[in-house]
Amino acid sequence: MGNFRNLVIGIVSWTSFLGALPTTPTVVSGTVTFDTSMSNTLIVNSTSNLSIVNWASFTVLGYETVIFNLPSSTSAILNRVTGAVATQINGFIYASPSQTGNGIVYLVNNSGISKGAVATIATSGFLASTLDVSDGDFLGGGNMTFTNSTNQTLNNNGSIITDSGDTILLGYQVVHAGNITSPQGSASLGAGGQIVFNPNNAQRLQIVQVAGPAEPTGISAYFNSLFAEKKEKVIVPTGVAIASGSNINAYQAEVKADGSLYTTAIDHEGLIAITGTISDNGNVIFDPTNGVNYINANIRCQNFDGTGGNVTFLGGSIELDNSALIICSGANGGGEISIGGGLNGVGTPYNSQSTVMQRGALLIADASVASDGGQVVVWSDNTTEFYGSIFSRGGKTFGNGGTVQVCGVASLTNQGNIDVSAVSGTAGQKLGCP
Repeated sequence: MGNFRNLVIGIVSWTSFLGALPTTPTVVSGTVTFDTSMSNTLIVNSTSNLSIVNWASFTVLGYETVIFNLPSSTSAILNRVTGAVATQINGFIYASPSQTGNGIVYLVNNSGISKGAVATIATSGFLASTLDVSDGDFLGGGNMTFTNSTNQTLNNNGSIITDSGDTILLGYQVVHAGNITSPQGSASLGAGGQIVFNPNNAQRLQIVQVAGPAEPTGISAYFNSLFAEKKEKVIVPTGVAIASGSNINAYQAEVKADGSLYTTAIDHEGLIAITGTISDNGNVIFDPTNGVNYINANIRCQNFDGTGGNVTFLGGSIELDNSALIICSGANGGGEISIGGGLNGVGTPYNSQSTVMQRGALLIADASVASDGGQVVVWSDNTTEFYGSIFSRGGKTFGNGGTVQVCGVASLTNQGNIDVSAVSGTAGQKLGCP
């Protein structure tokens, strides 16, 4: 079907495009046409603000390109794969011919989605999910509930660039080992069986907890017994894994998972760099919904006005490993870092029951030039082990030291280092449990 163009709205089918480009589209909503006149290229033209296309398969090989022409940067198209074949993206997806990003692209495949290391997606906004969403939710413009029982994984090894909107990755499991660049939007990763996405909320994702998997029997039970000391279960892998060498650059990072489904709900070993916008502060939130939150990563968070941003780690159990580095410093004032709970155990949706900060872990909320240091809290309602280092120092030209609180309400091991000094002001506060 090499010379195929200008197909009007309706039910559309063909055997395949050249190569492995997406096949057999069925237009569900909106006015959409398709053009394959260019070699190894599929152009999807929509004149509707919201449109939906179902595909039998959606594969893009390394030499192939899919271009979405949408009416505006806020227009969106939902691409749903109805066949039983996982999506493989090794080529390029753009939301305008000029490759500058024009429109929001949704890609849903219950059979799995995987992006190769050389794959590039450039759009105004991008959402990929192995959980499905109803047509009514998508067209309604409000909350969208993503759910599915096939328990498939979303793997991102390539680059995703959204120039004005969000990058959203959803799945029963999500593995991010590539690069996300969303300077004006949120980078939101969610793992679970049911996730509510609200594009109009500051926090885009809400995890709806579902029943955990049944206890394993037979050979799985045998292997689980071998890992009992580590409390690992073969049947329940990591929910969201952010691999070493991966990068996220956005004004907000949000990582959430259903802690009832995974041995480790969040495992973060990559790099996150957050810079707020004029209208939105820089925020990072990791919430495994009472599950295990393991951090061995480099996170830097700053606001547009030169103050430090906000980082919040929640979880039933939190561990900051030896290489964990969290910096919420700013020339004009330190930011806030909350690990396991807020100041005096108040201000977060729930508190950790076990928080461990290993010896090499480092939290920094300095005012590097002027103003006061920030606020850093390491908390658990039960057991806290603190071996790392925390800095919340006043500015070099003026300013006081910040506030640092380390508390384990039931049990505290405090062998770490805390510095709330001030060169040109008053030293800050070192607080224990209230």
